Amino acid sequence: MGPQTPAPAVDDDLMVLPESPDAWVVEARTGGRVHEVQLTPSGATHPSPTVADGRIHIGFRTFDLETGDLIWEYECDEPKYRIVKPGQEIVRSAGPSGRCPAVVDGTVFVAGSVRDGETRFVEADEQEGAVERSSVVAGNSSGGEFRDDYDEWGHLHALDAETGALRWEVEFDTPVPHSAPTVVADGSVYVVDADRMLRSFDASAGTVQWTVDLNGELSGTRPAIANGTVLVAAGDGDLLAFDAEHGERQWQFAAESALAGPPAVADGTVHVSDVDGGVYAVSPSGDTRWQFDVGATLNTGPVVAHGRLYVAGRELHCLARRD
Repeated sequence: MGPQTPAPAVDDDLMVLPESPDAWVVEARTGGRVHEVQLTPSGATHPSPTVADGRIHIGFRTFDLETGDLIWEYECDEPKYRIVKPGQEIVRSAGPSGRCPAVVDGTVFVAGSVRDGETRFVEADEQEGAVERSSVVAGNSSGGEFRDDYDEWGHLHALDAETGALRWEVEFDTPVPHSAPTVVADGSVYVVDADRMLRSFDASAGTVQWTVDLNGELSGTRPAIANGTVLVAAGDGDLLAFDAEHGERQWQFAAESALAGPPAVADGTVHVSDVDGGVYAVSPSGDTRWQFDVGATLNTGPVVAHGRLYVAGRELHCLARRD
């Protein structure tokens, strides 16, 4: 499993360890291997599965957690993406993609991108002039360039978790990064697109509720929801808070350096960490409740479970609350 591999998905008894295109299902308490399952086609991006109700959900496919059997796959009309080389076109499915679904109240919410067009690799040749070659074949060549000619846009699908039937779908004008998860809370779906736009949709119908321009780099594209507030970690060290109903900016918390990842919410407190080792607990109104320095570089946002907080860099750090 490489450094870009998504986090495991955990059920009460079983854990899914994703790798492209396969995943391993192991016992959560012992690590004993149960079975192996291919979640995505060979060569696809790393799957980021969600486990719910004894099933593995990954994009537009759902598998039985205990056996690995495919339960359903949503089929949709989709454009094709072409890679062109002399005398031949390699045609691939171009979307809709989605690797970080959310499963809430019997619905699977999948956000991702759709691509329609082609890529050509053009290499200069003194004898023959410009020669077009496939980007797959000539990707390591020098003296050439990639020429992309495609349209790309974002999508959000809501599927029945039991059957895979489509409940609704919506498209918008900017793509969604492969690593951007869908977050659902209090009847709304939140997605961060490639243009750093935070988008809110109605979970029952897919209608757009509001959009906010985050205007800068992000430290992770997973928003957090707490007490009617949507929280997003900006790359410059700011934690941004927006009203969940209307998208209005509520407050901004500034860490001492760039944030290391997305925030985590537990027991009414927002937790963030910065790259220089600072860990912060912030109130729902944006005030600092406590601050701690682990004394080492961090590259993850915090994870909170059972009264303990975990952050990681070269080492894993565990912080426990003192009463």
